[in-house]
Amino acid sequence: MSAIGLCLSACLILTGLHSTVLFSQVEKTPHAPEGQKVQTLIMPRIDVAALLAEDEAAGLTRPYRFGSAHSTDIGISNSGTWSATSKGERRWRLRIVCPDAVSLNLIFNRYWLPAGSELLIFSGTSSEAAIRLTSSDNRRSCRMVTLPLAGQEILLVYVEPPGLAERAFINIEKVIHGYRSFDNHAKQKDRPRDETLAFGDAADCENNVKCAVAGDWCRERNSVVRLLVNDGTAWGTGVLINNTAEDFTPYILTAFHNVDVDKDQNATAAEQLDTQNWCFDFKYYSDGCSNAQPLGSVGFVGADYVAGFWQSDFALVQMHDQPYSPHGLHFSGWNNLDQAPIWNFALHHPRGDIMKFSWTGTAPLSSWWWNANDPDTHWEANFSSGTVEPGSSGSPLYDPQHRIIGQLTGNRHPDLEANGGNGDVCDVRIGWYGKFSL
Repeated sequence: MSAIGLCLSACLILTGLHSTVLFSQVEKTPHAPEGQKVQTLIMPRIDVAALLAEDEAAGLTRPYRFGSAHSTDIGISNSGTWSATSKGERRWRLRIVCPDAVSLNLIFNRYWLPAGSELLIFSGTSSEAAIRLTSSDNRRSCRMVTLPLAGQEILLVYVEPPGLAERAFINIEKVIHGYRSFDNHAKQKDRPRDETLAFGDAADCENNVKCAVAGDWCRERNSVVRLLVNDGTAWGTGVLINNTAEDFTPYILTAFHNVDVDKDQNATAAEQLDTQNWCFDFKYYSDGCSNAQPLGSVGFVGADYVAGFWQSDFALVQMHDQPYSPHGLHFSGWNNLDQAPIWNFALHHPRGDIMKFSWTGTAPLSSWWWNANDPDTHWEANFSSGTVEPGSSGSPLYDPQHRIIGQLTGNRHPDLEANGGNGDVCDVRIGWYGKFSL
């Protein structure tokens, strides 16, 4: 059985639907009136060496962790500094510092803004807001997640226009201290960097998805999505997938180990609940073949866990928000027959970087991942160009008919396992994908 891919078209009903375009607009505003001090909250230091040791010990089957989450209860009702402008605006400011952090991002457990107000988030001492949130970003879950911003401090500024009767709800549940350096991959020191974590972090042998050789896969690149998972601390990959009803239900296929953080082969209630904090970042790719900064991306926050199967390492979640036609997203088709195609194509976000592609010139081998005595749970794809890396987990493997036949578990080659999964991925270009047929 198989399902074709579907593209969103203008016939889709657009009632009450919205999305967040992350990092798409820059605003300038004074940090504080002259002479006024802004409350600064300093988070505890973290043990980076211990965290890196945990990452290495965790092995290959894990999302690409870059941060550690501080549990908090800080917001507009119990923290920050208020001021008024000559125009009658009220402004609330709060600075958050994580000493020696590479990046910071936030999870809001209460987020709701009245129409006309806005929440600006600045990185460091910059006078340009990296993130601008408004009432159009309100969610039914009243939650919000931000992508990482470079640096050890951020400033939040809530701007309330004159005469506004409604009050905002802004409360931060998690502050994520990013601990992985921009130069965590030794080959990347000369790559361009943007204000957000992960751009340029992929290996040199990866291929950008808008290179000419990937031209036939322009629909699928609008289906694959960068995931921010595990309390906003780790990168993964997923894909927007069609179903037999062809009703545009926003299902995301990804790896079960992106859900199963404690690796006990079970999605606990807490792990399932964490999907409500997942961030889905579509169209995060360079506009050309070069390693250029993305012009923008289409983001959604929150999902519900639907199903999972640890043996083939698959998980299915349903996004809280429904994409609609202006987003230009594509629902990928699939093939659940246990038949090896003559070659394969893969799209993914290694180390949270812009989208890359890899392809094989030969048929994948029927293989295993967890247990050699259970030999037919995975496809082993040997890439002729490109590779897969941490953060690619959950990405789709396509057949020549553009149908998904599996989702990535990882690369268990001995040369990589001997170094906690941090060997040279360009020397071992193999990926093991859980079979969609199971």
